[in-house]
Amino acid sequence: TLPDVVFRVIADKKPKFRGELNSKLEFVRWSPKIEVPGIQSMTVGIMPLADTEWERGKCSFKMLQYMACGIPVVVSPVGMNAQVLALGEAGIGAKTQEEWIKALITILSDERMRREMGAIGRRIVEEHFSIDVIAPRLAEELKKIK
Repeated sequence: TLPDVVFRVIADKKPKFRGELNSKLEFVRWSPKIEVPGIQSMTVGIMPLADTEWERGKCSFKMLQYMACGIPVVVSPVGMNAQVLALGEAGIGAKTQEEWIKALITILSDERMRREMGAIGRRIVEEHFSIDVIAPRLAEELKKIK
């Protein structure tokens, strides 16, 4: 449906996909210098997770990185991802393959929606997850330790 779509993977090693996805893959070797510009140049950030005990225990670090860069997200609404999604319309939660396809087509087809979701995501990160918010909370918790 969207023939120009490219899946950019920023990682330490190239993933192996089956089928047509291999022809749509753009691998970028991770480095501290490439991470933020690589994310900022994306159209949408994805974070697929299985709904298992392990994944439910993960933090939403990759999702928050995308949002901090003003990128809308499509994520599995598992564990903390569901909690972050509940903070505002920064993206779409998708569980089934059909939901993933619909969410990606919806976001990729609507530039205005992408800009709005990206701005909301950035605001959520600033208001809930920035060092200015987290550091004072952490300091208070540490003061309670005797």
